[in-house]
Parts: sequence; C-alpha cells; structure tokens
Amino acid sequence: MLGRAFRIQNRTAIYNRAHRITASLLIGLTGVAFLAVCHQLYKAKTEYLPEIRRRGKERLESALALRQSEAELVEQQQSEHKNQDSNTKNNQHEEENGLSASNDDVTFDYPDVKYEYLDNTADMQIHAWGNSIEESFEQVS
Repeated sequence: MLGRAFRIQNRTAIYNRAHRITASLLIGLTGVAFLAVCHQLYKAKTEYLPEIRRRGKERLESALALRQSEAELVEQQQSEHKNQDSNTKNNQHEEENGLSASNDDVTFDYPDVKYEYLDNTADMQIHAWGNSIEESFEQVS
C-alpha cells in the first residue's frame, strides 16, 4: 500500500513537471510571437509607412497638378468661346441698334441693389429691385 501511494505520488509529480514544462514552453513561444509582431509593427512604422505616405503624396500632387491644368485649359477655352460670342454679339448690336450697354463708352447708373426678386413661373419674367424683400414684393404686386 505504501508502495502504491509512492507510485501515485511519483506519477503525479511527473505529470506536474510535464505540465510545467509545457506551460513554460507555450508561454515562451507566446512571448516570442508577441515580440515578432511588435518588431513587424515597428518595422512597418519606420520603413513601410513613410514610403507609402511618400508615394501617396506624390500621386496626390500629380493628380492635383493634372486637375489644375485641366481646369485652366477648360477655363481658357470657355473664356475664348465667350470672347468670340461677345465680339460677334457686340458687332451685331452696333450694326443693328447703335450704342448699347455692352459698349465700353456707355455707362448706366444703377440703384444700390440689396435684394432682388425674380419670378420665372409666369410666361413673362417679373423683375423687381428693392432695399428689402418686402419692397421688391410691393413693386411686383
């Protein structure tokens, strides 16, 4: 009986030792894996992210420069088109009606405009000027 008790205790001690060794191994491997992940994060922060940011910044700057040049080109084309249209209209108005508001030598005195009321719902356009919304409505009605 005493021998049996010693054998059981001995086995228990062996099992306990195996569990401790296994637990220590698992804790050690977990620590090594954690350190590897931390190293990769540090490497990404110091090496990869600055490179990614630099490439992204270059792409953004090139895209903005391209958009700016396209916008300038479109604006230039529109201004050329407007100039051509206004020149032909000015010539037509001068030939038909003489001097007009589009000519440089004609000036008009407009009242100080604070509020403007436009009603395009009817067949004809109703247009009123006034110092307040109420005043412009009164002119219309």
